[in-house]
Amino acid sequence: MSMLSLYAWTENASDKISFILYTDNEKYFEPYFKDIQITFVNLTPEVLADWKGKDNFMFRVKVKAIQDATIKYPDNDVLFLDSDTFLYTDSGPLLAMYGQDKTILYAREYSFNEAVSKGGRNSSLFLPVIKNNKIRIQGLEFEFSGNNYSWNTGVIGFSHKNLNLIDLSLELTDYLYERVKVFVIEQYSFSLIFQTQTNVQASDKYVYHYYSRKKPVDEYVLKFVSEVVQLNDLNNKKIFVKKFTADLFEKIKTNPQWEDRPVLMDKIKLLIERKGDVRILKHVLSIIKNKLLMRY
Repeated sequence: MSMLSLYAWTENASDKISFILYTDNEKYFEPYFKDIQITFVNLTPEVLADWKGKDNFMFRVKVKAIQDATIKYPDNDVLFLDSDTFLYTDSGPLLAMYGQDKTILYAREYSFNEAVSKGGRNSSLFLPVIKNNKIRIQGLEFEFSGNNYSWNTGVIGFSHKNLNLIDLSLELTDYLYERVKVFVIEQYSFSLIFQTQTNVQASDKYVYHYYSRKKPVDEYVLKFVSEVVQLNDLNNKKIFVKKFTADLFEKIKTNPQWEDRPVLMDKIKLLIERKGDVRILKHVLSIIKNKLLMRY
């Protein structure tokens, strides 16, 4: 749905976009991309093991996949999409954002100082690693701080003139993950490199990343894949995809409770695992309070 939505919402997409899909199940995806230019890269167990690196970090695979695409197609601009994203409007303004001094991420979330002050565990573990510390990467010296922001990286876009950003992000990911095992390290690395080297622009006006609403949205994704695969005519497929994703985005906007349910359940599970951590308990109570206020 992510890739087909980009295709459907892009005018003359066949002339502008070449897809690369990293998967361990190419045959599953082939029927969905009939008559659409796409390259499949087979993620074998050996490739995955190599890309996870010496610390077996799963999200390092994301950085390596993007780097692999830049090596294969060094003259192309890159737009990476997490699988739980979809476009819901015309992509023209999004694809016009590229430039040597401009990069694209999904949305700005929080400064590390803000997160720590609110009891954010990931930022609390992470901030001491970068605070008052000069980090040298590929001959460049970086000084990051708690005033830097974490950006959601469900979308990552950059010009072919900025391929070095990925090499820097990968090396920073390895440097940071070796020192603190926070699962969002690759996101922090992209955020720090992109915002200190370029002007970062948000893409959430064109793309929706449903990472906090997977459970309810997945029901629509299953419906999407079962219906779109039956459409062989490319024009009819584009019409269907545009309507489906636009309607789905409207449904999401009018169902705010979709976000609370999965988040609340995840937090309750975490609360049990950590045997009543006060910070998590406060977060659970805050979600419940907001839910009650919304209802009454």
